[in-house]
Order: sequence, then C-alpha cells, then structure tokens
Amino acid sequence: MRKKDTTNIGFIGAGTTGTALAVRLAQQGYQVIAVCSRSLTSAERLAEGINGCQVYKTAQEVADIAQLIFITTPDDTISKVATEVQWHRGQSVAHCSGAHSIDILEPAKQLGANTGCFHPLQTFASVDQAIDNIPGSTFAIEAEEPLSSTLKDMATALEGDWVILKA
Repeated sequence: MRKKDTTNIGFIGAGTTGTALAVRLAQQGYQVIAVCSRSLTSAERLAEGINGCQVYKTAQEVADIAQLIFITTPDDTISKVATEVQWHRGQSVAHCSGAHSIDILEPAKQLGANTGCFHPLQTFASVDQAIDNIPGSTFAIEAEEPLSSTLKDMATALEGDWVILKA
C-alpha cells in the first residue's frame, strides 16, 4: 500500500471501469469518498467495497464533496455531466474514455476546474476481471499540471504504466 493521499476522490458512474478504478485506488490508500450512478445498485455495490465511500443521488453532490472527480459514465453521457455540474476553481475532473479528448470537459474548465483524461488501455469483460487487470495496465493521460502529475502518480500506484497523449 502506498503512502496515503489526502485528495478526496469521487466517481460519477459506477460501471465496470469506475468500480475497478475506485476499488484499486482505495486499496492503494487513496480516499475514495463519493459515488453516484444511474443505477443505485451499481453505486451501492461500489461503495460497499470501499471503506468510507458514500452513495449520492446526483453528480452535483459528488462534485460538491470531492476534490478529484472521475467521470466514468458511458461516453455519450460525459458531455452532459461536464455541462450540468457546477464545477469550481481548483477542483480536478477527469474522464476515462478512450474516444474523447479533454476538450469534452471544456465546460468544467471554463468554471475553473483542472481537466484531464485517465484512460486504461484495456478492455474489461466484468468488474472482477477489471479489478484483476488494472495492475499492469497502461494508462493514456491527457492533462495539464498539476493534474498530469497526480494522474501519473495514480497510474504508478496502480502498478501500471502511463503514456502522455496530446489532444
């Protein structure tokens, strides 16, 4: 287990990728404190596996409590989340899509949030398989500092490699 990080992390979306990342980050000492999802059952399942993680009903509630938020929704929902949430200066927001650049998070950036992409270059058939396969994965990262360094540290803590992507 790595040295504890004090950044509070939230997840908007509790599908396969979000759950695997949340569980593995928590195992490495990151403070995963909040989750919401279209499916309450999925959010509850994610939260049950992480000490101190609470389920919230809305993306806004997660954004209000967490310093770093991962948007791990289906690709076609990322833009909607980025637009509807009232982000704030100093907060960090990263999506995990391999299909979009950080440009899809422009509404968050306009409100002062640091934006990025943290995409595991891996396919996941199930949550259990995803949790098992995160270590050793390569993560494609697109972000400006200081978020870029944070995401690189996370990839390393997850026993993975990272590559920097340009938009």
